[in-house]
Amino acid sequence: MKSQGDCFNILHFAKSLLSALSTSPCLHDAETPIIFIGHSMGGLVIKKAYLLACHDPVYGKLTTRFRAIFFFATPHRGSDSAKVLHNILRIAYTSRAYVSDLKRGSKALQSINEDFRKYSDKMELCSFYETQKLAIGPFGTLIVDPDSATLGCREEQQIPLHADHRSICKFETPTDPNYIVIRNVLASTVQKLCKSVFDTKEGVLHSQMKEIGAYLEVYENLEDDLILVDDARMPGTCEWLKSKVSFKRWSDFNAAGPSILWVNGKPATGKTVLAGYVVNRLREQNANCSFYFFKHGDNSKSQLGGCLRSLAFQMARADPHIRQTLLRMQKHDTRVGSNDERVLWRKLFLSGIFQAPTQKRYFWVIDALDECINITSFFETMLAKFDQTVPIRMLITGRETPEIGSCFHALGDHAFCSESITVADTLLDIKRLVDTKAKALRFDDYDGRANLVEKILEKSQGSFLWTILVMTELSNAHSEQEILQVLDDLPKDMELLYRRSLDLMSQETRGKKLSKAILVWTTCASRPLGTDELGRALELDIRDSFPKLRDSIMALCGQLVTIDKFDRVHIAHETVREFLLQEDLNSEFAISKTKAHTRIATACLEYLNGEEMNPPRPYRRVSARRKRSEFCTYACTYFSYHLSKVPPSETDMLVLVDKFLKSNILSWIEFIAQSKNLTPLIRTAKNLKIYLDTVAIEQSPLGGELQTIRGWITDLVRIATKFSQPLTTSPSSIYTFIPPFCPKTSTIYQAANLRQRLSVSGLSSDQWDDRLACVEFRQTQTTAVCYSEEFLAVGLASGTIAIYHASSCQEYRLLYHGEAVMHIQMKRTPELLAVGGLKSIRVWDVYSGQLLHVFASPQRTMSLIFDRNLLMAACTKNYIASWDLDNQGKRCPDRMWQNFDNASLPAQGTPCAISISIGHQMLAVAYSNRPVVIWDIQENAFYGDCGKKLDSGETSTHMVTALVFNPNPAIDRLVVSYLDGDLALVDPFQDQVLQSFRANCQTLATSADGRLMAGAVGFGTIQIYEFDTLTLLYRVQSSNYYIKQLAFSRDGLHLADVRGSQCNVWEPAVLLRGEIGDDSRENTITSVVKTISGDTKVKISAMAVHSSEEVVFCGKDD
Repeated sequence: MKSQGDCFNILHFAKSLLSALSTSPCLHDAETPIIFIGHSMGGLVIKKAYLLACHDPVYGKLTTRFRAIFFFATPHRGSDSAKVLHNILRIAYTSRAYVSDLKRGSKALQSINEDFRKYSDKMELCSFYETQKLAIGPFGTLIVDPDSATLGCREEQQIPLHADHRSICKFETPTDPNYIVIRNVLASTVQKLCKSVFDTKEGVLHSQMKEIGAYLEVYENLEDDLILVDDARMPGTCEWLKSKVSFKRWSDFNAAGPSILWVNGKPATGKTVLAGYVVNRLREQNANCSFYFFKHGDNSKSQLGGCLRSLAFQMARADPHIRQTLLRMQKHDTRVGSNDERVLWRKLFLSGIFQAPTQKRYFWVIDALDECINITSFFETMLAKFDQTVPIRMLITGRETPEIGSCFHALGDHAFCSESITVADTLLDIKRLVDTKAKALRFDDYDGRANLVEKILEKSQGSFLWTILVMTELSNAHSEQEILQVLDDLPKDMELLYRRSLDLMSQETRGKKLSKAILVWTTCASRPLGTDELGRALELDIRDSFPKLRDSIMALCGQLVTIDKFDRVHIAHETVREFLLQEDLNSEFAISKTKAHTRIATACLEYLNGEEMNPPRPYRRVSARRKRSEFCTYACTYFSYHLSKVPPSETDMLVLVDKFLKSNILSWIEFIAQSKNLTPLIRTAKNLKIYLDTVAIEQSPLGGELQTIRGWITDLVRIATKFSQPLTTSPSSIYTFIPPFCPKTSTIYQAANLRQRLSVSGLSSDQWDDRLACVEFRQTQTTAVCYSEEFLAVGLASGTIAIYHASSCQEYRLLYHGEAVMHIQMKRTPELLAVGGLKSIRVWDVYSGQLLHVFASPQRTMSLIFDRNLLMAACTKNYIASWDLDNQGKRCPDRMWQNFDNASLPAQGTPCAISISIGHQMLAVAYSNRPVVIWDIQENAFYGDCGKKLDSGETSTHMVTALVFNPNPAIDRLVVSYLDGDLALVDPFQDQVLQSFRANCQTLATSADGRLMAGAVGFGTIQIYEFDTLTLLYRVQSSNYYIKQLAFSRDGLHLADVRGSQCNVWEPAVLLRGEIGDDSRENTITSVVKTISGDTKVKISAMAVHSSEEVVFCGKDD
């Protein structure tokens, strides 16, 4: 840095350097670390520039990139010597103002050094100092002595170089010793920084995957299963698969190759190990491979939903585009908590992952499909509708059952390729296994061992499990005679081998009680238990403790039970479970399912009634964290499942259940809520209902115990749905804050009454009602309502559209249409909202709130609907206007429906009701004084007419108030509501009336799956029917306001209505039955709930609890 002027000092040079760095196009928008190298006073400029950047937030991002500074003969401390300063001036050719800053004790130098120490702790610092004198005239001198050339910081490297002040940074050749020293130090620093950058990226990835794991509810280490499978494979086995033509074409992504490779075989033929081999082989080739191992008997690994979540998680880990897609879905609160695999497939993959802008190809390896409990859904949801253009290849393994075989063949031969595992395929692998195991046998004669190996291979018939069990039994033979006896008595099949194992266990004089208990728990538990979990469970079950349980398990049940490297206790194979549960098994170790579930349920309930689950002392604000055993999670999660299997004759069980529900249920709810997942509450309510129905056969339904169970069945569902947010935010609120807000007749209110510190008055009802939310819009009227998967949109006469989260009813955003809203329709992928008024139709992106399109509204639009990329508007002038949203909103040719082929029809007038079915591609339109007209949209042709029949047999021409198609294209049904009050269910394509009665519905709506239909009756009454039979399921009467419109949520669990200035969201139990099996209403056909909304009291709109004082603040509507 050279200047001929006198005005530049260290500060000015530093500003100049910092400006150059911040504006350099080479450094713009980069994240790479920066290493500074400064010679002489240039080092001071670097220090000052770094300090300026630290003090100015504008350079915050740039500052984080400053990672190391190399100082070459930098005078950090200045000098008292006028001669030295003169020397520096002579060799630096720089400004006198600059050099004057170097005087010992100068304020500039002191300020730089003091500040630099504050910010240098994260810097790599290295000071090189001169050891040779620089010749100036006839004499030589050290320009910067070592004391001034070093900082004295703990993190500083101080390195002397055999050079003077000028040559310290100049080298003659690459072999110069000084150059080698500097090069090595620089290389070491670069290596450290690269590792730091890598660790930072790994940290970000870990943080993102942790968020995605919580979002997808994937909590287990997915690699554990693969590790266990890989450990079971012997080196060199499974290589035969590479020679299969089908596998080559599949793994090469050959265009002519199959998208799905179905590898099937008999039980125990090594399919799981083969799947693990494929995963590892693909990974060695740097292919993106996701996998899933189904496991029968393990509830957490036998559900299709768990498979979909796991695959999505693994794809996100491998692909940043997919990762960002899922993080964006999480940010937008796209709910994937449903266990409905159809919803998961649509939300996670069709609408999410498959829309990500990725160019990668993916492999899915799915093992043991036959152990998935919903195989049919796997085919109907995923494979039957799988888009072949999506770059995914699937390899699926499993037994060839009739169900799976028929499902695959239904896909068509073009959709998959089948590869069966034969005995010839696995013979070499089994021989390798036997050869290895045979070396451990007590058999010195080589020929004898070879003969034994050949005999085992002959009888193995391709079964690895059979081979392993036989080799294990042989390894326990101590004498040659025993070995020969095992050889001669070799079981014909595995059942005989299992019987032999049980006979040997029966001959033991000790440990039989423990053996039977171990078999019961490993056979009938909902998932494999760890040894610590099982130990506590056995203590409760057989009233004993076992100091070396692992050794005991292997010694007593080692032939039928295994312990993996993660200390989880498994049944050796599914065939062992099937064998032990045989009803005709004659053995003291035979297991009765009913008795086994009773034993397990008893142990779980005894734990839940024990001290570890006792609630905190009354009036303690926060539940004290207590140490609980490993068994706690299993008991809390699965006790109700085992309880649902208990017969009514077990009267002691009812006592245990009653004690739990009256003592520790609140602490159980707290424990469940700490996991942030309230699904176990819903599942427990379902299982309690099953148990209640069973016990009611032999017990009086009016008994106190049954009344308690019935009360908690209702309360658990309501607590999970109405208080999910406060409960998961503060699980301990279940003791004090939640119960006072429950109805006074509810079981939880009465159970928690003694510990309540909060008193709430003015609750609208003493019983639970079905209204989940009521949104009041002041100064305006509601006009329209619509659901998407994620959102609820409400249109207002003021022109505002209020958008809420569909699940929580929390406000998301407000949009402004500019005129009264008449129609609303929502579309997924992307999330679009179409709003129609008298003058215009507007289309918004819901996530961003951006207005995408504005169209002139056709004259008197009657309805809006999306058909893929088209927005369609049906008009009173008998035509459908449509716009192509993928083509910049271009207006498509209008489609008229007025030219009926039936010449006897009079000239049509203005329609009074319209329903469009996208699935059927049909339009139903009603006119005054004529039957309902059916129009084929796809063919643009008149199809026919239909409607209710008069006594004369003619089709009615009465005025129609509403009509609605069943949205399921497989169900050819249309419901028509007439002005005279009749409600008719018709087959519109056969013109047949299937059901008709008086209902007086003026507004109709149907659930997305076509299962339910809702109708608004008179003023304030809603009725819900089963669509295909018009069986009345539910009726609710609320405020006496005319209901303008109804809408079901896409999952069918909520129903919204708009009336007056209100939007009400209902969650009746009848909607929950299909999802959670809730049947808390006593009436199974019709359930009537009356809610009075005419209360003139000012309503509370917001509440907050003081953080330290015992005070609750309430905000009111006024």
